[in-house]
Amino acid sequence: MRALRFVFAMGCLSPLVACIGGSDDGGTSSTGGSTVTCEEYCDRVTSACVGELKQYDNRQACLDLCTFMPQGDPGAVSGHSRTCRNQQAVEAGEQPEQFCEAAGPLGGNTCGTPCEVYCQLVMSVCIGNNAVYGNEAECAAACANFPNDVPYSSSVTMGDSLACRMYHLNVAAASANNAAVHCPHTGPVDLSDPGLPCNPQTGGTGSTGGTGSTAGTGTTGGTGSTAGTGATGAGTAGSGG
Repeated sequence: MRALRFVFAMGCLSPLVACIGGSDDGGTSSTGGSTVTCEEYCDRVTSACVGELKQYDNRQACLDLCTFMPQGDPGAVSGHSRTCRNQQAVEAGEQPEQFCEAAGPLGGNTCGTPCEVYCQLVMSVCIGNNAVYGNEAECAAACANFPNDVPYSSSVTMGDSLACRMYHLNVAAASANNAAVHCPHTGPVDLSDPGLPCNPQTGGTGSTGGTGSTAGTGTTGGTGSTAGTGATGAGTAGSGG
């Protein structure tokens, strides 16, 4: 009865999976001290990290993914957990450039290693018919080949990078329908489907070269200017006066 009163006292504002058998959204941890709610964390990170440093599309997107994050020990400042990200979000309130990435989904190599974070979340969000990997070892092997040179923000929605895959994983966490659409975007490169947003992007306009200048006309019987360089080749000599 005490546990039941506690659940109703805190309120179950997150999806049901977070209230039964998932991550705990409030109360006290087994190690003592207050835990961090998803609401508290998401309020902090979405307030502190904006513009180019924005980590979630909006507060709801943060809440969607937060329910799949491990709670973590109270006061944790490292390791893949909600608590660690909340601590980084507190710091981001004063120094967003330094702390926002660590406060975000991918953890900035502070709140977990990139592949640890990605694999725990993708194996939790993309399940059943939406599963991308058969097991965590398969995920880890694939993740080791993902480029990880793009700093994470919610604006990274295309291109072959771990950041792109994490963005689509965040979107997939919103609902089963979203998972059906976006979980395939979180996996390895699939050249048989060039439309996947996290495939290597091709195209773009390259330089095609300018047009060479043609010769001017001579003024007093001298020779005109010779060809300009460029695609059209040599110009003609000018006529004498």
